[in-house]
Amino acid sequence: MAKNDKIFNNNFDSPDFELNGTIKFDLDPSVKQVEDQEERIHYDMIARRIHELIGLSRFKVFNEIDEFQQTIKLKKLDINEVYEYVSDEMKTKHSLVDVFSELSDYFNINPTRFYQSLGNKFKEELIEELDERTNILKRKNINRLF
Repeated sequence: MAKNDKIFNNNFDSPDFELNGTIKFDLDPSVKQVEDQEERIHYDMIARRIHELIGLSRFKVFNEIDEFQQTIKLKKLDINEVYEYVSDEMKTKHSLVDVFSELSDYFNINPTRFYQSLGNKFKEELIEELDERTNILKRKNINRLF
């Protein structure tokens, strides 16, 4: 008497799985691409411009790789100086929030650490820009930032 497996509904002598080439891995139609193409192009343009600015500045040393395949890590003061330089150059054409996001990605620094390293002046600019988009300060009844 052959016993059947309760999960696969087969007997214990047959293989669990047979590959017959009919398996397809298509995304469910309800899954959407996270960002549209225009948005990706926008962020790529910001990233390219950041790379150009860093390459032409005294901050290019943070891109140089040593013999151990390591780069110089940015300290708190460096983060402030790089952010100030890049944001001043880019704020007329791009939002500070987008520049902040791409800059933290560019240097591979956690956005929370990057934000915490910024001076209050820069934090306030970012919060004010976010508030213009979302009106969060009024909704949370916040009058003073710092």
